[in-house]
Amino acid sequence: MKPGAGTRQRNNRTLERALHARLLRTLFPSGTGTPAAVRNLKQVAIFPHLGIAFNRLQKNGSSTVMSFLYFAEYGQHVSSLEAKGSAIHLDSLGTRGILALGRRKRIAIVRDPFSRTLSAFLQKFRSPRFQSRFGSFDLSPEGFSAFLEFLSAGGLRANSHWSPQTDRLLLAPHQYHLLVPFSEFPNKFLDTVEQWTPGLRQKFADFSQNDIQGPQQTEAGKRVGAFYNKTDLARVEELYCQDLEVPEILSEAEKIRAQMRISDGR
Repeated sequence: MKPGAGTRQRNNRTLERALHARLLRTLFPSGTGTPAAVRNLKQVAIFPHLGIAFNRLQKNGSSTVMSFLYFAEYGQHVSSLEAKGSAIHLDSLGTRGILALGRRKRIAIVRDPFSRTLSAFLQKFRSPRFQSRFGSFDLSPEGFSAFLEFLSAGGLRANSHWSPQTDRLLLAPHQYHLLVPFSEFPNKFLDTVEQWTPGLRQKFADFSQNDIQGPQQTEAGKRVGAFYNKTDLARVEELYCQDLEVPEILSEAEKIRAQMRISDGR
């Protein structure tokens, strides 16, 4: 009996993903690190005229970067959601997109796990939908501690807003031309991309004059001292140990830790 059309399509997709995985591993070897993850092709937005491939990571300022790169590429001011929906993503380009990835400037924004996890908590658990799905956590230091217990008990990868950043990187960290520390955006980002495409700094100034809709800000970087205790610091370090192996993320984490004043109590 011949397989049906649905079965053939699934088989073709499986073969295609296997081909893409082999191609990524060949073109972008990981060394001793995590190999390229074909599932993350959808995380990479391509801006052909700028020559940039941007790896989106939730809770890392990706909304602003997507809106700006879309503006720089197409000359249109759109919300981050529209930019994400309208931009070209690598998973839609197939084999030719992966082959062309070697000619793109590969960028991601990385963040310390302390403020990133707190930001995800403060933003997402305002939503009754998140409370219903993942648990009811009070938006307080005690509620945050309970949330971290939930992550330790198996919830770490339940949602991409708080899952490890390295889970969402398409390639090993050393395969990126620029990993921008969250605390150094936009200056380090603009200093570098201006060298690749002169005029982008002025475009960013033009872009910044418009009110671009994006996720509500949580100011988590300024609130870490009020929410963390020693136990929670150690728990986050353990949960995100793979992220902390990335030098740019570790550097960000050390900056945040230096800002905290953690007593023997809270």
